[in-house]
Amino acid sequence: MNSVLILHGRLAALSACAEKLDVRGRAAMVSVALEIASPSQQFLSDLYDVCTLSVASSKCTAGNAPDDSLSSTGSVSGECVSGGSAAQLCATCTAAALHYLSQQDGRVVQQFLDAFFLPLLSQRAALPDKTCRLQACTGLVALLISNRLWSQLEQLVRRCCHALETAATVDPGGASKLPLPVACTLLTVTVQQLCPLVSVAEELTAGATPASNGENTVTTAANAANMLRWLLSQLRPALRSLLPSPSASARQTALRVLVPITLNVAQACGSSDLASTVQDAWQLALDLLSGDRGGNSSSSSNEAIAVTRDNVGDGGPAAACPAVSVCATTQRIALALLVSISGVLLDPAAGVDVRGCERFWELLRTCLGSSADVDALERKRAMLLLQRLAPAGQMDSPGWATWAALYDILDEFPIHLMAPVWEKIDQLHAPAPEFQTETVVPKSYIPRKKELKQRKAASAAAADGTRVDDSTPGAVGTDSWSVPQAWQCILWSRALQHGNVQVQRLGMRTFLQRDWRSEDVLRSVPLGFVKGVLLPAITRDIHYRGGAAEAEVLDVQALAAAWLRGWFAAASIEQRMEGLLAIRGMVCGTDVSRLGIQQLMRCIAEAARGAAADGQLQCAVAAAATAAPPPDASSSAASFPAAMLGALRAVLVYLTTFTGIPYKQSVRQSAIATASAVVPVEMAGIGSCMRLLLELPPATLEPGGELRNQVRFWLLGRSNAVNTDGDAVTAALSRSEAATVSAWLQVVLDDYWSQGSAAAAAPIVQLLLLLDDVEAACAAIVGRLRTSLYGMYGRPYLQASETHHALVLLRELLAALTRQTSSPPPQVPSTLQSAVVGLLVTCCDDICSAASHAADAFLEADPPAAAGGLDRADAAWACVALALVLACRSSDPSAVPVARRLATTLLALLARLAKTPLPAARYSAVVTGLRAATAAAEALRQAAAVSAHIRAVVVERLDTSALAMAALRDSAAAAAEVVAASSAARGRGCTDTQADESQMLAEVEAAKWPLLDAATALVAVVDGTANTAGGGLQPGVVSDVLSQAVAALSEYPEGQVLPLLRCLRRCWVTVARVGPELQAAMVEALGADMPSPSPPQDATAANGSDSSSADAASTVLEALCWPVVRALWNALCATPRRTSPLCAAFVNTALLPCLYVQQSDSQLRALHGPQGPCRWLLSRLLEWGGTSSRFLLLLACQLGSFLPLQPVLVECYCREIQMLLLWGSRKGSTYDPDGTTSDVPEAEELSAVAGPPLPGLVANAAIGTEVAPRVALLCCIHQMAENAGCVWPLPGTSAVANTATAVAAAGSGTRASQMMPDSTDVAVAETHGEAPKRRPVIIFGDSSEWEEQAAGLSAALQDASYVGSGSKPTTATMGAAATAADVGDADGDLADYGAPPPSDPKDPSLIAGRLLWRHLLSVGLNDPLLSTDKVRNGSELHRQKVRLWQSLVVLSSFVPREECGAAVSQMLGQVNGNNPPTVKQYIEAVVAALVLREPSVLYEQILPLLTNYSRHMTGLGSYILIAAQVLLHSPPPVQRRHLRPLLLAICPWLMCHGHNVRTYAQLVMWALMQRFPPESALWAHSIGDLGYLHHMLAFMQSNVDLVRLRRNIGDPILEWSPAALSHPVRVFASAPDSVCLAGSPIEQATFEGAPSTLVDRIQTFLVSERHRLRDELSDRAAEREFAPQDPNNKKATAAAATDGIAAGMAARPGGGIGDFQRKITPEALMATLTLQGPGSAAQGTGGGLGGSSSVAAVTDQGVLVDLLQQEEEEEAEAAQDWKSSSGSRQLRHDVLLVASLIDKLPNLAGLARTCEVLGAGRLVLADLAATRDPVFTSVSVTAEQWLPMEEVKPAALLAWLERRAAEGYTLVGLEQTAESVRLPDYRWPAKVVLVLGREKEGIPPEVLSLLDATLEIPQRGIIRSLNVHVSGAIALYEYVRQMQFQQLPSALGN
Repeated sequence: MNSVLILHGRLAALSACAEKLDVRGRAAMVSVALEIASPSQQFLSDLYDVCTLSVASSKCTAGNAPDDSLSSTGSVSGECVSGGSAAQLCATCTAAALHYLSQQDGRVVQQFLDAFFLPLLSQRAALPDKTCRLQACTGLVALLISNRLWSQLEQLVRRCCHALETAATVDPGGASKLPLPVACTLLTVTVQQLCPLVSVAEELTAGATPASNGENTVTTAANAANMLRWLLSQLRPALRSLLPSPSASARQTALRVLVPITLNVAQACGSSDLASTVQDAWQLALDLLSGDRGGNSSSSSNEAIAVTRDNVGDGGPAAACPAVSVCATTQRIALALLVSISGVLLDPAAGVDVRGCERFWELLRTCLGSSADVDALERKRAMLLLQRLAPAGQMDSPGWATWAALYDILDEFPIHLMAPVWEKIDQLHAPAPEFQTETVVPKSYIPRKKELKQRKAASAAAADGTRVDDSTPGAVGTDSWSVPQAWQCILWSRALQHGNVQVQRLGMRTFLQRDWRSEDVLRSVPLGFVKGVLLPAITRDIHYRGGAAEAEVLDVQALAAAWLRGWFAAASIEQRMEGLLAIRGMVCGTDVSRLGIQQLMRCIAEAARGAAADGQLQCAVAAAATAAPPPDASSSAASFPAAMLGALRAVLVYLTTFTGIPYKQSVRQSAIATASAVVPVEMAGIGSCMRLLLELPPATLEPGGELRNQVRFWLLGRSNAVNTDGDAVTAALSRSEAATVSAWLQVVLDDYWSQGSAAAAAPIVQLLLLLDDVEAACAAIVGRLRTSLYGMYGRPYLQASETHHALVLLRELLAALTRQTSSPPPQVPSTLQSAVVGLLVTCCDDICSAASHAADAFLEADPPAAAGGLDRADAAWACVALALVLACRSSDPSAVPVARRLATTLLALLARLAKTPLPAARYSAVVTGLRAATAAAEALRQAAAVSAHIRAVVVERLDTSALAMAALRDSAAAAAEVVAASSAARGRGCTDTQADESQMLAEVEAAKWPLLDAATALVAVVDGTANTAGGGLQPGVVSDVLSQAVAALSEYPEGQVLPLLRCLRRCWVTVARVGPELQAAMVEALGADMPSPSPPQDATAANGSDSSSADAASTVLEALCWPVVRALWNALCATPRRTSPLCAAFVNTALLPCLYVQQSDSQLRALHGPQGPCRWLLSRLLEWGGTSSRFLLLLACQLGSFLPLQPVLVECYCREIQMLLLWGSRKGSTYDPDGTTSDVPEAEELSAVAGPPLPGLVANAAIGTEVAPRVALLCCIHQMAENAGCVWPLPGTSAVANTATAVAAAGSGTRASQMMPDSTDVAVAETHGEAPKRRPVIIFGDSSEWEEQAAGLSAALQDASYVGSGSKPTTATMGAAATAADVGDADGDLADYGAPPPSDPKDPSLIAGRLLWRHLLSVGLNDPLLSTDKVRNGSELHRQKVRLWQSLVVLSSFVPREECGAAVSQMLGQVNGNNPPTVKQYIEAVVAALVLREPSVLYEQILPLLTNYSRHMTGLGSYILIAAQVLLHSPPPVQRRHLRPLLLAICPWLMCHGHNVRTYAQLVMWALMQRFPPESALWAHSIGDLGYLHHMLAFMQSNVDLVRLRRNIGDPILEWSPAALSHPVRVFASAPDSVCLAGSPIEQATFEGAPSTLVDRIQTFLVSERHRLRDELSDRAAEREFAPQDPNNKKATAAAATDGIAAGMAARPGGGIGDFQRKITPEALMATLTLQGPGSAAQGTGGGLGGSSSVAAVTDQGVLVDLLQQEEEEEAEAAQDWKSSSGSRQLRHDVLLVASLIDKLPNLAGLARTCEVLGAGRLVLADLAATRDPVFTSVSVTAEQWLPMEEVKPAALLAWLERRAAEGYTLVGLEQTAESVRLPDYRWPAKVVLVLGREKEGIPPEVLSLLDATLEIPQRGIIRSLNVHVSGAIALYEYVRQMQFQQLPSALGN
């Protein structure tokens, strides 16, 4: 034991001294320190004990260390712990053991192996570092092999293989398990040492001479070979288990270590083993690439492109292909595995046919086509595999090289880097002929000799009709450019899924522009690309931005639909079916926008037509349906019809998440078109087709519905089934079709009679409504019902189910027919309606009897068996109610007694329900009874509105108060019973009663409120009032209903809000109209607090009992309103979805007319004051509805209708009116209505909104667009102005009427005309007569969108401005009229002219209008935002300013004359501001209107501004226009006084430099001269000859430019009229059906309803003139440029050069320092360089050429012509260098720009262009071949032809820089370093080499060490990085700038 301790101490001491030594160093140290040459047994025993003790101590130390078991290579914490003394001792013991065991036998080694080495290697922290572990493993394996201890080696290898098997498990496997890195290290060392032994054996086998120990060598080699074969058998399954492992460390270890080991072992074992191993790895890689973790080799992928992204770019969906999940974890491992074995795959000995394995290439294409969110490393690995495994020479061909370049550029994000390269796609797939464009030849282009030869050859070939070149890029069938479509689709896939939406748009457009006329090309496009890439891309909104303007250039939707139609027509049957079924995955679980789903379904409809074009799809489906079912029925063609209909149903269901009738209608039409194309009814069955039709709104299938004809054509199988024209005339059904329909009905009828549910009855009713003209079918259904219902109680043998089924079917049929008859009935009823009415006539008594007997089911506590169930009772009473409605609306006389009989039955039921309480213990009976009563009351209400007799009977026999009380009574009793039953159940221990109780109570409430709604509505119809319960309800009932409605509304019962609001509104109106006593009782019942009366407003009001009683009444009403408004607000906040009917109900309830227009002043102050309940509610409604366009539109219409009736409300709601007038969305989107509703209560709510005094001003249907709030309010405000008599000039009566018609038509379309009285049209017609129609001018511009319906208004407005003239004035008669008016008139006092005062200055409308005017004007002038003129076009501020000034134009009628001057002076600042034209036109209109009211303002304020010639003001054009309009429309005395001063003020501006001002002055001068010609009497006071006026007028009439200007923009000055200027019809531009908006789909849409301005029209004219002039000059220049290119015309070339030189010298007579670049022709530059030889530079001035010597020189030399006529290719190439090597270097700076470290071609091309423009001496590139690349030339624009360039490889850059430094150049680098100098602070020397670094890394350190200085550009941003091209350009410009300043003194001295 002492020896063990001594050895332990010595080894520990050595360990302390050898902390930095590895195992080998420690072994040498141990050998020297211990001095033991031959170890004894005792020493080995002691060493054994010391080694085991060291391992044990290492375990104890590692137990306290942090766990690093998750690290495969050792963590930092593990290394720190293992660096202690225990680890050092273990390392020393390892070195000693390996040193002294080298010559020991197997027994000793086995003991050390088991007790020391294996435990040592099993611990991660036992050795100090990785080097020690590696050397320990290497030494151990070497020890075993050298001693030929094969059993021990096998044991070690088995432990390693066991570690591989358990590497992926979570359990570490105990202490005996080797760590995976250690096991891999041992295996690597073992293979490295065994393989040479096997190779020696192979040499001996081959006949080599053996060594002295040859026998041992052979034995050793055999053992090594056996060991390797056994190891190979273990490694192959280990790889298959480790590579798909979920452990990342296991996968990485397998790839980095085990795969190379396995290949080395297989190669050592022999060719057969190598082949099997490579094939196994190949199959494993394919399985992993397919996503099969289990290694199922049978799985395969038939998809070429697959996508995993859910959203690409702005939100479009992408459906993943079912078989492949792109670049998942296993696929990344597969790609890495293939890269590892790619070197041996192509070896013939491997036996793998890589190039013939189509499965591999499909999977590789899948990975290459992965989306942008997948790691780019995986795509690079796939690209590397393509380059390595592709056939020899394939990637070097032009087509594949282009493909690779395009694939690489798709990794770029910016569009400007991608777009130039993407144009190369034309070389792979040529565009269609209609999209091919001719290449524009640059003006400075000089063709080379080779190109001239090609042109001659092409001309000769064209003349002979032969083809010269077959290798046209992109042409189909050319080998050199041929790339299969499957590979091209990878490019399209990545482009369409790119992260940049601009790239997606580019990809979609270029894809659709290809030539797809060949069916073979279409057929080669993979299905996976269509499903996973193209269809999802079609759903993205980004491809359809731009509207109709972009569609004119490229209609993406139409082209995509056409492409899909062609592809589906060319595809196989299986691909057609699978592609069409892909739409289900597009809408399930994805987020597709409504525009996206619309475009997708349009394309799918076209695809379906293409798939069914040849009839093969239908034949395949029919054959599969008749054949035996296949094993996999889900994928067979037989199931395709049902699956397709299911997919279309999924689309229609998904459609319910959107709003917008146009979008939904388009999708529905596309769905029906798809079904009609590929799913005939005879294949799918009528049942499946009807299930699809049930997802459509019933109104669309009824007579007159949008889809009726289309669905009929589909069901009948007619050829024109795709017709979607709802107005098309449907041909009558043939006999065979009628028989088919009858057979269908019989099938669905049999199905229904076997089920008997309402859902089963729906297909029958739907089919009957579609085919209601089939008499046989209608007769069959009605006959079956008659058989079941007629005399039912006289046939005891009739089964109860028969009657029940008949009642249910009749109920559904009557419900559908009543929906049809809710609209105006047709002249002739349909066959179905007539048949059903006949059925009612026959079976009326039976139905009524059945209903009476069935009433016992819910009236009796213990109903008899004869009563039937509750379902039967519900069906029976619904039949009676619906039959009454249908009978009352029928025109058949026989239906009158039927209606009376039915009404009597319903009244009897209601009377019985009012007297007999429902059995509260049966809550279901209570619910059924309340529903039956609701149906009865609603039917009686509708019948009473039609039939006077039924109305009288209802008034006589029905007690509505009792009915309402019965509803309250029965519902309360049922609720109490439900609560009691639930409490009792909970007492018995039941725990699930809470949910049942809530559901039961909800059902009771859902039945109560519709009954109360119907009862109160019935009272309203009977009393003749729309929104009140009238006197039919007792006050106590009203109180109870109101209190319960307020309480229920606060809780917001889902689904019952609409009837609740209706009940609340009617009762609230009733309470508001009764006396204060009842109101006080109601306040007490509601539990509201009574507020104290407000103090009197004045002394008069404070005296008298009347005032006190009024205050008390207002106080009570205010207290009553507070609980109601709070309940409304709470319910509104809880509203999840804001549908139009619900919003209308809230508006109708919140804005009751009786609370706004029918109250006294004290009540108005109490309700609408700052603290009033109505004001409180309306303010919150505006805040809440700020995000809901439909709600604010309804609110504006309702509030606006109150203003003319109660103008005082303007004072109360001034702020709210401002909010409504300025409201609008940021994008100006139009209001998207929900469409018409067939539900009667919902339709009534919509029709009840906004009932103004004049329906023509604000029609109920005016809620169509976002601008409607302003239209509604401004129309009502203008009505206030008309009521106050302050509209001036006053328009005629017919003009007012027609104005109202135009406004209503602008807001509501055609329906507004139905609301106008007929007398209006007659008055308009009488007024206008046959006068010629003329467009009105809005503000100072012409509205091009004005419709013909407004032409009459224009004439009326023109007539109204000249009241009493008798006829409409024309331009020709204006002068005579002015002359006649001047005769005998004296100037008089101008104060007598202008706007007359209103008749009643105290008119409430006038006071309210002026208050609103002052408020909005103050906002427009003083608000910090709205008063600024710094407005960005199209911004939200711009929109608000337009809305504000539109309102001020309407309000300008209220401005008193005495305030006009002050208002104009305040607004002149806005006129002179830099406001957008759409704002300024309204400001001009307001100023013009005010100046017309007070003409003295023209002389006092406007004319002084026009005569201020020293300053060019921004608003000068506006001043000119305003002055001219005021003068043209003023009285003659005003015109006579101001005409001469105005002309004198305008004439100087005719010569203004500003084009706009000069144009305004010309237009105004022309208008004034036209209105006041020299013959006018206004010029009688002039002295002297007026011939200059005649000459001026003649010039304006004949000048070509002015005539063209007037022809383009018209005569806006003369066409403008002030008549009815303040009317909204003059403020807003009008469109065909509605007011136009920005963002509207209407092509004539304008910005915020504003018309096109005169400024815009002038600007448009000027721009068009500039373009026309540029085109003309360009054509002339092109003729001059290309004419000298004829090589045979030397004289023309020399003459052109001479002209270029002379033009250059004329433009620059003395030269100039700042003349950096002059636009010159190549010929002129060549002549300049030729003549600037020795001795010629000093002859010119500033480097110029002079005299005829230059011309002679150019003519004699003919250098350019000689160059073009070179005969040899070498001479032509040398001649090309004249551009950069000629004397132009005299004009360049001595700066050399080094770009050898830059790789990207766009950056290099940009630098070349910058160097050429700034005159750099030379550009240094890494490869001059890059300058010939199309990407380079597209950016450089021929700069490389004029710039000296040099090629310096990056490897030779250091030597080149040293040579330049030796030549005296200063080496400067552009880099951010610690010693960098700011670029502006650096003084540039003359000779500089400017070095630019790499794009990402910058300048390398070895280059930085050579530089003399480094510069940096000062930055203020965050990213601290600039593009290398931009940086180089900035630095080069700074150098040139300093050089020019250095030359400036000498230049000035010369």
